[in-house]
Amino acid sequence: MQAKSVEQAFQEYQFWLLRFIASRILNLDAAKDLVQEVFLRVLSRHEHAPIKMWKPYLRETALTVIHEYCTKPSIITVSRDSAAPGQEQMDDFAHSGIAPDIPSVILEVDCQRVLNSLKHDRGAAFRLREEGYTYEEIGAKLGLTKGQVQKRIAKARSKLRNMILSVAAVALIFLAVLREVIPAYFFKSQDDEVQTATLSTKVGEHRCELLPERSQVCLSTNSVVSYRIDRAARSIEVISGEASFVVRNDTRPFDVRSGSMMVRDLSTSFDIYKKDRLTLLTVIDGKVAVAAPVANASTRIDWAAVPRFHELQQVEFDEVTRTLHSKPALSAAGMSQLLAWRKGMIDLTGRSLDETLHEFARYQPPTLEFNYPPEIGRMVVIGGEVDATDLKGFLHTLEYAFGVDVRISERGGKTVVTLSHHRNPAGRSGK
Repeated sequence: MQAKSVEQAFQEYQFWLLRFIASRILNLDAAKDLVQEVFLRVLSRHEHAPIKMWKPYLRETALTVIHEYCTKPSIITVSRDSAAPGQEQMDDFAHSGIAPDIPSVILEVDCQRVLNSLKHDRGAAFRLREEGYTYEEIGAKLGLTKGQVQKRIAKARSKLRNMILSVAAVALIFLAVLREVIPAYFFKSQDDEVQTATLSTKVGEHRCELLPERSQVCLSTNSVVSYRIDRAARSIEVISGEASFVVRNDTRPFDVRSGSMMVRDLSTSFDIYKKDRLTLLTVIDGKVAVAAPVANASTRIDWAAVPRFHELQQVEFDEVTRTLHSKPALSAAGMSQLLAWRKGMIDLTGRSLDETLHEFARYQPPTLEFNYPPEIGRMVVIGGEVDATDLKGFLHTLEYAFGVDVRISERGGKTVVTLSHHRNPAGRSGK
């Protein structure tokens, strides 16, 4: 197996390393600096001997860097003062998933006192090593062999490591208690109020947005989604069209309603397509719980008792019959085809002409109609992806590559596209 480059390792492990360091020094800004320091050292090491086991090596390097940070005259603090944290600081911690500072929580540890508590030769050896002396030079100064120096430094580092971990554990437990007692600090919206909005796309448009709590919603053509987010819940409604969601991990539930169907996220991403009389749910990743029918958004639901659906599964709710039923699970290729709209494309693979034209119609004005005999609708055209808004180009392909005659006319304010069997495969006269 080919060894990762430093750039690849940085992309893969930078956020894990940030959490690893920040949870131990309890200072997010300093942790970001230490992450850079770790990778600078790794870069120098990797140039001479490629690293194969990245995570253990990064962990050990990070612990060394933390020890050095600890030996500075500065003090490790859970909260540097009793002033309330600013919104920017709270947001930084919320997005990183690392517990932030809390007012009135002050836990200080002077690393110098720990070093002073070490036996003289251990503390002296550790300080000299941190000042850049080699093991041999330290041994000469202290009258010790190289092995004795290494042993004493290892014991000093072990004591420092245990001190850091114990402080972090106490601090994080304390913060966890406050997190339950004072949830307002952790669920604080930008202006400390309920956040509501409506997102929409025009015909032929698709776009993705981040919700205030950092989950992502992507809207397909001609779609409308509204949301209400507060300290206790994240409530979304698909009013019309199609939307996919990638849900950010949060203690608050993430519920999406479409008509009389309610979906609760259970660590997942999913797609909801609301049609005239039914809603189609597709689980892209993870799993969801589904309740249907529900009277309205405030209906009390026993989420432990409703069915759950997993990755690649589809379920459809019929608003007329009020029934929920599962569809055959998708293949990976089928999932890719279903989500092609997020790139503004239609995946033609295996689709009949009838299905393909139905997809194109979603990106056209409602005044457009198609007229063709059943045998043409059953045709399976070409594979691959086409621009969802390029109906003209697709009709041109049908006409000149698949023997289909295309005629466009205006009737009663509507544009009618009529398809029939081509009379002259070599070409045809104008419309």
